[in-house]
Amino acid sequence: MEAAMDEQANQAQAEEPQPQSRGGGEEEKEEPRNEDEELIAKAQKLMEKITSSPENHSPLVLHSLASLLETQESSVKEGKMSEKDLENTISSLKGVFDYESFKDTDMVIEDAIENVSLKQQFFADLEKYCPPHCILASNTSTIDLSMIGERTKSQDLIVGAHFFR
Repeated sequence: MEAAMDEQANQAQAEEPQPQSRGGGEEEKEEPRNEDEELIAKAQKLMEKITSSPENHSPLVLHSLASLLETQESSVKEGKMSEKDLENTISSLKGVFDYESFKDTDMVIEDAIENVSLKQQFFADLEKYCPPHCILASNTSTIDLSMIGERTKSQDLIVGAHFFR
């Protein structure tokens, strides 16, 4: 199983909120909690394992990996997943920065923000590089899949894969 983080989709996500001013020109910055720092450190280590050039990852990609780790680790804590399953899941990830890396992929699951044109462009781009049998899945919860596939020739291979936790 291959999973890939897509830089283009992540760049379209909203930027992190800016610190609010308290007046008097001073900005209040929130200090990261120790748990956050630990999670980011784990995500950085994971990034080094799954990509050939971890230094090229944007902070958004790092945040996405941290989110993935947090979700998976909470599943372990809740008894929904074993440590071994977590290790297997993480070891199956592969981070890539270009669509050419999708040439041998059987399934791609997109998880971008709910933006029709972004998802349409993503699937149109993927279609150029993925093999003809590749299933293109969207994690959308609100957008009609036929609308997402309007710019592709592979509408019959686009499926919904919305995950609930």
